[in-house]
Amino acid sequence: MNRFGGKLYLLALIAILLVSTISCNRLADSYSTMGVPSDEETRCSSAEKGEGDDEGKYEDLTEKEINIDEPESEHIGDKESLDEEKYQDMITAFDDFLHQEFLAVVTSHPITFHDLLRYPENFGVTDFSISWEESDSWWDEFQERNRQFAIFEREELTLEQRQSYDIVSWQFATLFNWQENQFWYYQSRLQPAAGTHVILPLMLSEYRFYSPQDIENYLFLLSGVRIPLQNALAWEERRIERGFHFPDALINKLIDSCYGFLVTGEENLFIHSFRRRLMAVDFLCEGSIAYYLARNEEIVYRYVMPAYEDLIYGLEALFGVAGQEELGLAHFDSGREFFALQLRNMGTDIEPAEWIAILNQWLDEIAWEYFALIDEHPHLFHYDDRVVFPFVYPEDFKVFLESAAAAYFPSLPDGTFYEIRRMDASISGFAAGFYLPPQIDNYRENVFYYNANMAHNPSFMYTLMAHEGVPGHMLQFVTLYAGPLSNFRKVNTGGFTKYIEGWATHAHLFCFYFIDTSPENRRRMILEDELNWVYYALVDVGVNYGGWSLDDLTSYMRENLWFREWRTADFRWIYEEVVRNPFRMLPYATGLWEIRGLKQDMKEMLGDDFSIRAFHEAFLNLGPAPFPLIREWILE
Repeated sequence: MNRFGGKLYLLALIAILLVSTISCNRLADSYSTMGVPSDEETRCSSAEKGEGDDEGKYEDLTEKEINIDEPESEHIGDKESLDEEKYQDMITAFDDFLHQEFLAVVTSHPITFHDLLRYPENFGVTDFSISWEESDSWWDEFQERNRQFAIFEREELTLEQRQSYDIVSWQFATLFNWQENQFWYYQSRLQPAAGTHVILPLMLSEYRFYSPQDIENYLFLLSGVRIPLQNALAWEERRIERGFHFPDALINKLIDSCYGFLVTGEENLFIHSFRRRLMAVDFLCEGSIAYYLARNEEIVYRYVMPAYEDLIYGLEALFGVAGQEELGLAHFDSGREFFALQLRNMGTDIEPAEWIAILNQWLDEIAWEYFALIDEHPHLFHYDDRVVFPFVYPEDFKVFLESAAAAYFPSLPDGTFYEIRRMDASISGFAAGFYLPPQIDNYRENVFYYNANMAHNPSFMYTLMAHEGVPGHMLQFVTLYAGPLSNFRKVNTGGFTKYIEGWATHAHLFCFYFIDTSPENRRRMILEDELNWVYYALVDVGVNYGGWSLDDLTSYMRENLWFREWRTADFRWIYEEVVRNPFRMLPYATGLWEIRGLKQDMKEMLGDDFSIRAFHEAFLNLGPAPFPLIREWILE
């Protein structure tokens, strides 16, 4: 148990992944795609809720449109012609609606825009304004989009359109509930490992340069980085006013992470990442390169570093201001309701209390099987990971995994590649590694980062490469972007993290079967890995929905054979992690559980005709969506 206790902590770091942008959770997770609601906007007054007159007008309009120009019954041919024309108009109108939803996502944030589109003009975007300004009219815009959506009849749409209709219905219902209950401030923007102050430089460090204008846009955004940082600070101050805690221990961690961006010279992420990207372009002369390098360095020292210093000063001013006790969401007004809604938004219809029962039983089964295995095969602890995983460099893992996965997973499109890079020291606390999804119209170019602090552990590197690369996230996103789904489906990935992380967890666990080792040792490794994710998810639900304190967590978990000898101090790290970053530990195990259930249902339905490769292809081709919808579509 003690041997694995250290490994438990290491494997926890892989869970610190950006759930929209990074590792597939795009920047929309840190910045609302609809902008920041003001105090006035978050007050959902009875007048706003009771727009019955407007809704009635739309209902009348819908009915009127459906019945206009109805032909006389004897003109059958004319009627069929008109029906077909009306049907085609409906199909075209819904495609136009989905395209507007697509544009709403890609234009929601300046970095998201550049992160998603290589050639925006090909998508009808020619005048996007690069700015840090946040929309103050998002709610009115959303209500208008919802009124447009209400006109469509699901049964009159094509198969793929009906799937998109179901997704929009799911998301719009959640958003209305979110607004009605004023849940915006239940989410923090400043978290030690994945707050705005960390995600922002990470994404800016990957801002692609395809032209001199891209460089100018980047430098403009960089010079204004104080705006989003101060917005994040102001957000936390408003959360404090609403009774949310902001303990000094958390502030100290935030300040420590800010100092990583104040180093000078080539050690600074903003300086060396800019140089790397600039030196890779082929459209600048030496003089222009020198000019841009100097401008970037000036902006870093003149604007970026003072912005982080101001953030530190602002955080220091909050010492002792808010509640100091670190508590899960359940301890705040409507916290359980918020947790349940956000869990549904991730793509499940299973209630939090059910997940506690599911995860607890799953954890018990893992522990009992594991110790029975060890009792029968005590020599399993003597396996040398360097022999089991005979790889030296990250590229070695990559080549092996791509070759071994070919028989069980769909292939990447020809010409697809990815570059493997080491993470900068200033963001090493962010994750053990991460994959940056490509632009949807440039999906063959991919980037994967690994944390050098973890590179010495071959078993960890193996699961990391499988999770983030092939057959994990990279295969997942390249398959989506290269496929025939609408652009709306390709970019509508930010919320459905259970699908996204559930797939990558399923993929990396599957890859243990590629290793040349004994069946008993393979099973040991799978159980150890799986236990981590189930443990993390159970603690997340228990603390944030069940309301467990650290002592409650200790008592509850010590009922499990695996944790029977653990002390309260052994649970402190994971307790603080789920309090400061609720939901981040959930999608891995819960998504894996849903995928396994879906796979079993397909096996029972198809019998001997079941193929694991065909299952993988069918699952990936549907793209991110709620699991209840995926189950319905895939079993049809």
